[in-house]
Amino acid sequence: MPALDDFPLVPPGIRPAAQVEFVPEKSRIKGHTGTATNWRTIGEFYNELAKSCYLSGKESSANPGTPALDERCRNCFDSVVNNSRYVAIEIGVGGWQPHPAEKTQKRGYGDCKDLSTLLISYLRRDAVTAYPCLVRTRSMGPLDPDFPSFNFNHVITMAVDGRDTMWLDPTCEVCPYNELPSMEEGVLALAVTPEGGQLVRTPPSRPEDNVTRRAVEIHIKENQKAYVAATITVVGDNAQGLRHFLATATRDEVRINLERSLDGGAKRYKLLNWTVDNLNDRYRPLKITLMAERRSKCRRIGKTLYVRPYFFKPSLPFDRVDTDERPYPIDLFFPGTIQSTVTITWDTTLAVDSVGLPVPDSITTAFGAFHVSASSGPGKITYTYEKRYTAYQVDTTEFADYAVWQKRLKQAADNRAKLFLGTP
Repeated sequence: MPALDDFPLVPPGIRPAAQVEFVPEKSRIKGHTGTATNWRTIGEFYNELAKSCYLSGKESSANPGTPALDERCRNCFDSVVNNSRYVAIEIGVGGWQPHPAEKTQKRGYGDCKDLSTLLISYLRRDAVTAYPCLVRTRSMGPLDPDFPSFNFNHVITMAVDGRDTMWLDPTCEVCPYNELPSMEEGVLALAVTPEGGQLVRTPPSRPEDNVTRRAVEIHIKENQKAYVAATITVVGDNAQGLRHFLATATRDEVRINLERSLDGGAKRYKLLNWTVDNLNDRYRPLKITLMAERRSKCRRIGKTLYVRPYFFKPSLPFDRVDTDERPYPIDLFFPGTIQSTVTITWDTTLAVDSVGLPVPDSITTAFGAFHVSASSGPGKITYTYEKRYTAYQVDTTEFADYAVWQKRLKQAADNRAKLFLGTP
């Protein structure tokens, strides 16, 4: 069998591979018998394993004095997440059956099945209809809806009220209520209802759910060096990943990570200081404030000073993929938006007579869009940049548009603001 080819950023499950999968029609685990003839019976099997594991006590019913559904769901979710840790101890049937919720509640930890079982117990006791959902995460490749199997690697919670559905992952300490990690977005899942299993799809996220906003102030001093102050606010999937990293990273690791995000990196800029706010508050945007200075003077030709309006790298790894002879789509991970507002100012001692603005541009494709524009006012230039990814991947049929995307991004990155200097 030939080795797998080595293309970067291939979406999970895309590469063809020889695979034979067997599922027993009947199985027996610790006295529990189940069948895998269809998705309904697989759900019935999980129900049989889990039915004795929920907290005892009568489920309540909503009444006029009951808080709104969202409030009840959030309170239950926060109670589990704030008082529990994800720890997987799966011995024997433990890989299939959750531990009793009472035990999970008492010891304060459990795996995905355990924490979802505890959360569902809380929800049901608070008059919320809730079910476990067996999930095959995106990293494992897609689930085949025509081949009923136990091919899942995670359990989350689905709370429903008529047409309204809340999706909750109590193992995610950095996820706000009703926000899933990116690996669980838009995937097939098996909702385990009293009637058995039903295939459902978790909601995909939208570009407006995963937003990084950057406010950058670049000041050119008399020595023609750029001094920069920037504030970054992040929500959604990007914030989840950053919170995971920042929670355990050393200060040196954070510095290196920030330097890598800069246009030109540590070779072009010296990072002076940075702060992180709202790291442990998943309901507020993660905020990073930093200051830096350019190591060398801005480029000058004659009486024209050229200023790069980009402080952060204008392109990401999936903007720079070589598509020549590539047979696979490009993984974008999740939809998202990057918004940057850059204000360029300068010392009056530079005697700037007039300015030249970066060239505006705009492009829209099936997988994303970006827009750049610039304006000037007394003593300043304002440059705005928005890049939006609207899909989880760039399909091979879109590679022609992707080539145009790459070219236009490079042109935008090569743009400069121009300060035409007079006589001091």
